[in-house]
Amino acid sequence: MTSRYPVTVGPNLTSKVVRNARGLWVSTDQDVLTLVLYMDFRFTKGELNGYSINIFSRNPIAETERELAVIGGRGKFKMEK
Repeated sequence: MTSRYPVTVGPNLTSKVVRNARGLWVSTDQDVLTLVLYMDFRFTKGELNGYSINIFSRNPIAETERELAVIGGRGKFKMEK
């Protein structure tokens, strides 16, 4: 599945949009809800405008705590891990 949605400062519908997230989700397990996720979080406001953070990771949805791998980005985040 593909996704595209705004990321805001807060949970309210009127909160300021600070970045956009676009990516792909692929279901990878038949027994446990697990996704492989690629997301590009692109900042659209402030000092990070135009920069992005890239994530590519296994995402076990049922786990309450999980860690996603940052594989890089653009601008100030280029080659970051």
